[in-house]
Amino acid sequence: MYALADCNNFFVSCERVFRPDLNGKPVIVLSNNDGCAVSRSNEAKALGIKMGDPLFKIRDIVERNGVAVFSSNFPLYGDMSRRVQEVLSRFSPAVEVYSIDEAFLDLRGMEGGGPGSSGRPGSSGGSGSSGRPGGPRLPDTDFAALARRISAECWKCTAIPVSVGVAPTKTLAKIASKLCKKYPKLEGGCFLYRPEDIEKVLRKFPVEDVWGIGRRSAKKLVPMGIRTAWDFTCLSELQVSRMFHLPGLRTWKELRGIPCIAFEDVIEPKQSICVSRSFVHEIADLAALQEQVANFAFSAVEKLRRQKSYCQEIAVFALTNRFREDAPQSFGSAMVTLPEPTSDYRVLVQAALRACARMWYGSGGAGGGAAGSGAGGRAGDGATGSGAAGGGAAGSGAGDGATGGAGDSAAGSGAGVGAAGGAGGYAYKKAGVLLGHIGQEANPSLFVEPTDTQGSIQDPIGSEGHTPKTKPNHTQNPHGWDPIGSKGHTPKTKPNHTQNPHGWDPIGSEGHNPKTTPNHTQNPHGWDPIGSEGADRNERLSGALDAISAAYGRGTVRFGNQGNGRVHASCEHQSPHYTTRWSDIPKVSVK
Repeated sequence: MYALADCNNFFVSCERVFRPDLNGKPVIVLSNNDGCAVSRSNEAKALGIKMGDPLFKIRDIVERNGVAVFSSNFPLYGDMSRRVQEVLSRFSPAVEVYSIDEAFLDLRGMEGGGPGSSGRPGSSGGSGSSGRPGGPRLPDTDFAALARRISAECWKCTAIPVSVGVAPTKTLAKIASKLCKKYPKLEGGCFLYRPEDIEKVLRKFPVEDVWGIGRRSAKKLVPMGIRTAWDFTCLSELQVSRMFHLPGLRTWKELRGIPCIAFEDVIEPKQSICVSRSFVHEIADLAALQEQVANFAFSAVEKLRRQKSYCQEIAVFALTNRFREDAPQSFGSAMVTLPEPTSDYRVLVQAALRACARMWYGSGGAGGGAAGSGAGGRAGDGATGSGAAGGGAAGSGAGDGATGGAGDSAAGSGAGVGAAGGAGGYAYKKAGVLLGHIGQEANPSLFVEPTDTQGSIQDPIGSEGHTPKTKPNHTQNPHGWDPIGSKGHTPKTKPNHTQNPHGWDPIGSEGHNPKTTPNHTQNPHGWDPIGSEGADRNERLSGALDAISAAYGRGTVRFGNQGNGRVHASCEHQSPHYTTRWSDIPKVSVK
């Protein structure tokens, strides 16, 4: 047996925990930037407010009916979700957190061995020889009472209403939890296992609401007269396999009482991590944009470290407001590839800032009426940009070894039309940071392609690791530049650096002053090789930041380039952070 615990109108319920005066009144919670309704109380649903309705479209309903409006408060919701999960773990050692407001419980082994039951769905006591949903089963455990007890305990400990559905499969358990919301007399718990009950429910359950089908797939079924979940189970296995392949076949079997979707109580590490936000006001200043990018990068690294992973690539992207027809449009992006994988806050935040600068200067500039472009090489910093029309033109950007460090590579791109404001000619409405090339060990061999292990950007010319043959375009120099005195070098093209066109001085050279770089006396590029003393020191620093955040809350300590640590998003209706910020802890006075 499986149980699904689903928090009712979760975001709204979290707000009501600390505002009991709102019980029984219409309440909605808005998405990021106070855009759309993403959580609604039952009273708000009765007024006709639909999921995803923009606030400006329902403002009349809100004002006319006194609907309480809240901005998203994700730190609060995340903490309340954790508290609910702690209660659920008391009833089952295996809990699969499906989302912030849903979790599966593994109840297998509790079915007992009543007459005619083998305790396992799909056996002679499970789905039965007919193959119809949920065959005969006489469990010893009173799962209906257990479901109600789980719901009551969640309410007692967290004041969050939770609907608990128990069934032989995860898909049927989700349907059972929905019945709890629809029928209050179930008291928050529903046990769905008898074939006649399953058939009765599925005959009335819309096929588009089935977990794993959805509205888009349901459109394929309408011409066939398939409108309910029961109709779907009546299709042949061959039909389902041809139309929906393996995922649809699993859903079909689950509805018929045969468990096919594995229980995953161990969360697999993410292969990419993205943090992005829309801004309440458009940003046309590089410094302001970099401040936001620094905050996004810090949050992304927090998630990276939470799953004990490392990454070697970080990308930054930004886009303008596509709803403003009077403004020039652009989407820019840039990526930095680090020499070695890392989870160091300092290294990744700085890399994100470098990528942001490349994207900014490569996403277009004001002026003429022609398009321009630029590109950076593998071993240096680079960004490309293009744009045309509207009297504006795209600019180009090309970095060198000094801008972002000779130890990393980069690529970027941007496209736009016209120019108005900002160095790049655009005002950005949304930006984000994406971490890629994620692995579980800080081992370069797990990240770098085999063809790059020889003659890579870390291997100086003449070193044992350098293989000129792998760089046909730069047989004497894989870094994309020519040493002073070489055949390809032209000093006249570098008037400001006739003795060093790279913008930095090699260790040991006359121009190098190790005293000016106390943290990187052996590495002027801003990163420390794995296993070095500097890398160990940086890991201790990152660990200290994690510990401080865990003890005193996120944002207690931050880098200077993060500004005040807040994202420029609209949150004028946000409630206090009751459980995650010391200054917002509720105060109770007893008379």
